[in-house]
Amino acid sequence: MQLRLNQDEAWSLMMLVTAHAIDNGGLSTAGKEKIRQWQRSHAEGSAPMIELAGEINHSLGAYFEESTNRLVKRRGRYGRKKEMA
Repeated sequence: MQLRLNQDEAWSLMMLVTAHAIDNGGLSTAGKEKIRQWQRSHAEGSAPMIELAGEINHSLGAYFEESTNRLVKRRGRYGRKKEMA
């Protein structure tokens, strides 16, 4: 399985997560302001946002790669899916 977010999708995801943290995270006013500053530094189309989108895609790829490396039984023995291929 492969999932890749384009820059706009990554920005929308980042905004959703940070808004949820600000609204429901039980943070202090100073903590909320730090998150808002971080949001502003990752404006849509900015270099930090482009880098963040790449990091999100890398992390998603690593997660799905690990989750597909399951234990399988073949010829009476168990092994990792990748090792048995």
